[in-house]
Amino acid sequence: MNTNLRQLRTIRVEEELKAQREIIASLQREMNTLFEKIDKRFEALEKRLSFLQWLVASGFTFVSILITLVNFLK
Repeated sequence: MNTNLRQLRTIRVEEELKAQREIIASLQREMNTLFEKIDKRFEALEKRLSFLQWLVASGFTFVSILITLVNFLK
């Protein structure tokens, strides 16, 4: 009787551990997909910021060249 009870408890513990492993694996898959989406967002943001950086630098260069030419032609 005592042996049967131990076997049943062992089986229940093993089943619970298996269920927990499946839950953890599922959560890991979900987290991986979320991280991939976040990575894509950051890549898009990085591209936009890079474009804006070049745009601002070009604007400052153009304005400084324009100011230099205006002062030179006076």
